[in-house]
Amino acid sequence: MEALIRKLKGIEVAPGVTVPAKPIKTPARGISKKLRSLVQEQKSIISSLITNCEEVLSQLGEYRGQLGDWKTQHLQLQDRLYALVEQNKSAMKLLELEDTSVVDMTTHGEEGKTQLQAMLGSLDTVNTPQEVDTTIDTADECSMKIEDWLQKCQKLFPDVKTVHTSVKVQETIREALEEMTTETGATADPVHLGDSASTINVCVGNDRCRRPSGRPWRR
Repeated sequence: MEALIRKLKGIEVAPGVTVPAKPIKTPARGISKKLRSLVQEQKSIISSLITNCEEVLSQLGEYRGQLGDWKTQHLQLQDRLYALVEQNKSAMKLLELEDTSVVDMTTHGEEGKTQLQAMLGSLDTVNTPQEVDTTIDTADECSMKIEDWLQKCQKLFPDVKTVHTSVKVQETIREALEEMTTETGATADPVHLGDSASTINVCVGNDRCRRPSGRPWRR
């Protein structure tokens, strides 16, 4: 039978030669139960840390989204503030123009008043009919100028557009400032990143943040 099997396998064995048997592999010696327990414990710790990392990463993603929303709101508020500043500048420009106009009209009025006072003095000193006629003609001319000046003052001042714009812009800005002051003075609720064991602590000043194990985090 052995000779037949060798023949079928194409193995030629010289007479008297013994074919060595293949060595039998002995199974590796296993680790002890104590070491296997330590391995399982370490795997459990790592798995728990991975879970905590995933939870905190998820919370950080949500928090970053909230930060993005807040930044967008700030930009929108900034645009509104810029708009208020531009409105305030426009109102100031109208007031400057109105003030310049008032200064010019005041100058004309003071000049006309001085001329009228001079006319009173001249009328007190006239002695001849010719002086009376000349002085009265000059006084009439000055009076007409002053009457025209008075009508212009009544017509031009105050400028309704300038006053309305100024009052409206002041009210708007005051309301915005009061709202900002109220919101700034309010105490905001703290933001918590979930209720898991892996909470994120914020260190302030010399306070020391500690891990769940009690050991301090490295700064």
